[in-house]
Amino acid sequence: MSSAALTAFVINALWQIPAVAIVAALCARAMRRAPTRQQYLIWLAAVLIGLLLPVWSAIPRRVPLSQTVVKAVHAPAKSSPFNFDAMLAVRRSSRDDSRPWLLLAYSAFLAWRVAALARGWLRARRILAGAVRTDRRGAAFGVSNVPILISPETSTPITISSSIVLPTDLPPDAVDAAIAHELAHIRRGDFAANLAIEIASLPIAFHPAVAWMKRRIAQTRELACDEMVTPALIDPIAYARALVDVAALATSAPSYSLAMDGGDFEQRVRRIISGAPVRHRRLIGIAAALALGLAAAGAASLAVHPEIAVTLSAGRASDRANEACDAGRARNEAAIPMLLSMLGDDTKIEAMVCYAGLWTPALHTFDHPSPGEQAALALASISKPSIPYLVDALNHRDAVVRRNAAWAIGEARGGHRIDRRTALLPLIGLLHDNDPTVRRAAAFGLSELKSREAVEPLIAALSDPDPAARGAVVMALGEIADARATVTLHAVAETDGDSAIQRAARWALREIEDKQ
Repeated sequence: MSSAALTAFVINALWQIPAVAIVAALCARAMRRAPTRQQYLIWLAAVLIGLLLPVWSAIPRRVPLSQTVVKAVHAPAKSSPFNFDAMLAVRRSSRDDSRPWLLLAYSAFLAWRVAALARGWLRARRILAGAVRTDRRGAAFGVSNVPILISPETSTPITISSSIVLPTDLPPDAVDAAIAHELAHIRRGDFAANLAIEIASLPIAFHPAVAWMKRRIAQTRELACDEMVTPALIDPIAYARALVDVAALATSAPSYSLAMDGGDFEQRVRRIISGAPVRHRRLIGIAAALALGLAAAGAASLAVHPEIAVTLSAGRASDRANEACDAGRARNEAAIPMLLSMLGDDTKIEAMVCYAGLWTPALHTFDHPSPGEQAALALASISKPSIPYLVDALNHRDAVVRRNAAWAIGEARGGHRIDRRTALLPLIGLLHDNDPTVRRAAAFGLSELKSREAVEPLIAALSDPDPAARGAVVMALGEIADARATVTLHAVAETDGDSAIQRAARWALREIEDKQ
């Protein structure tokens, strides 16, 4: 998941989940005299909708070109003569200081939740493995031959998979009620449903409303089992007394198990003793389902999406640049073919700033701003998936494509963490390209790769007749900071005819000295 998609997921989850929870609470209140299993289904659907809505919202959305924003900046300097101050600013701004804190924090949270559930699962399996089998077999509600186990490691009757585990000190009067209750869980398939809910809700478990809805699921699940047991199998008063005995023993049940004392204990006892009539209200159930569906549709229509246009516009050049900008901001891999086809688009446009935030690419144009340069920045923002295609583009017959591809490789988000070694030899070869802007872009790309293998070819390129390309080579040698360039850089600092290049050479020498 990209950073833009994760941001949209979190933003939408923060408001969509409470909205769904409120509607589910209103529906459950309207169904309070209906069978509890209907309320259970409402809460179950609410949790699933609360997961699906933010996931759907994270899918990039196409936006009209009229909605894109272009910010004008001062006209850039030409590629010649070499401007040391501008190139130094490029060096500083091109540093990859991207810190995907949101992605790291979310990944850490998911890992913690998965580990917690795994520990609960292992504890449940350990209880099951250490339990002692009895000769008794449970049978009710159409299920039979359910094994009844005894374990000192649990303080309450629980269901694990298709087995019932009773505590060793359970009062004899409560045994039949406990077995009947757990058989109801098995008949309903609650163990598998509970496991599925725990796994499905992991991505949204950070939201307090999710924990609240899961408690409501547990409560209605236990009430539904109570309704199955009383008065059909156990007298309500005897069942309530058994429930009190179980609650007096209970502490905490392991994850993935279903404990008899779950849910709102006081409400369960009151409901059992009162014997309030349960009425089947199909219309209310249908109305509740419709209300949840309408709430989901409304929340989906108001969701925030990562915005991306992936269709190459045949219209104005500024529109094409905007499309490339949108693709890069969303880091949309599906747009890579479109962006590659735009690399050779050198149509002059008004200068624009697309990116803002932690990652700020060096928007330093070669001759004039163009859609091709915006496509290069977008591919650099998408980063790793684009690298193989950009390396292939270094051999393109169009000099504009070669230049923009070399620039994009140098700007790739992630810096040294991205493997760009396959670009090393092609970039070295481009130091002798016929086009001076290609040679300059190749030097910039090599400066970001920081490979010692490029030092000798860069030293040889210091004889480049183009000041801008020669200055980019000096900057690259300063970035790599290899002592082999010291002698040559001293000569450049003393004899080069461009004062800006002389300053750059002195800066590069200081970089080498600092590294040494």
